Amino acid sequence: GESAPLNTLQAGVCSGSLQSCTGGAWIDDYSGVSGYEAVEATCDEQDNDCDSAVDEGLTSPLVSSTLPFDGSTAMPLNGSVTIIWDKNVNCATVNTMNITSDSPGWELSNCSGKQAVFSASGQSGETTYSVTVTTAVTDTSGCAMDTNYQFSFRTNLSTSFSIIEPDGSGDIVTAGDFYLITYTLTDQDNVSTAAFYYDTDNEDYNGTAITGICSAAPEGVGVPCAWDTTGMIPGEYYIYAITNLSGSGTARIWTGGGTDTLASNSANWLDNSIPQSGDDVIFDGTSVKDCNWNITVPIHSISLNPGYKGTVTITSTLSLSGNSVIADGMLITGDAIFYGNGQKAYSPGPITIN
Repeated sequence: GESAPLNTLQAGVCSGSLQSCTGGAWIDDYSGVSGYEAVEATCDEQDNDCDSAVDEGLTSPLVSSTLPFDGSTAMPLNGSVTIIWDKNVNCATVNTMNITSDSPGWELSNCSGKQAVFSASGQSGETTYSVTVTTAVTDTSGCAMDTNYQFSFRTNLSTSFSIIEPDGSGDIVTAGDFYLITYTLTDQDNVSTAAFYYDTDNEDYNGTAITGICSAAPEGVGVPCAWDTTGMIPGEYYIYAITNLSGSGTARIWTGGGTDTLASNSANWLDNSIPQSGDDVIFDGTSVKDCNWNITVPIHSISLNPGYKGTVTITSTLSLSGNSVIADGMLITGDAIFYGNGQKAYSPGPITIN
């Protein structure tokens, strides 16, 4: 019998490959060539399409953005970290060995398409943490990142808060009079307020809210807050306060306009943009559709306002630096963890109301 001639293409993986006889004629046959690709699709430093060029048309993945972005400050403690590439990545290469951080509790939360989300725990305030995306990360074609990509961010500077008065020395008023609570509240990174309460003891923080200006007292050093003691039952009371960070992000309103209930679907939000770090998330009468909160970006607040009749189910770790308000609907947290940056402190002594 006649020996099979060589295939037309003999470069790369096709070297030495032979034609096959079909219908009485010799034709090119690359079906048995290991690694052959009609169009180069695998980034493996081989000439898979046998055209004397290696991995042509294939490019390395690049980090296109991160949350937090490089150099971010005032980030909530234990917030999520999101990395976005310019193309789909091989999630098998996205792990804590190939993407490292000096943050404690560094764990991969999820990876899909172009995006990966990591979580952290046990972070300290006023601390800079770095993240390094190494060249071990590849895209779905096997192309590795050309160089390491590093970014860093700083956690929120600690809020300084203390109550100066009452200190138990000469703090005596008659019910119905005003008493000046004196306090110090400073925050270099955010706008903070303090909500004051009165309590019959100085433990457990289970007292009664003081209304008026003392419900959201502003920052200041040695500044007063006037408490109207009208209606107070005579007795001895301690004062305490809990600080809150004011929102500085965008209000994101849920509409449920998408085909699913996922918070990660931008079509479900009024501005077609999913919540970002520091945003205030609002569910109101705009929609009664349920929401599956499947994103881990650290937000400022979440509010289920009057008119919202749906259910928000938290299926990820929700990092929250401000308040959660549930006026309507239902919030199901499951195994979610709420992180807050508020501080609280009791007065050094009691006030006596006659």
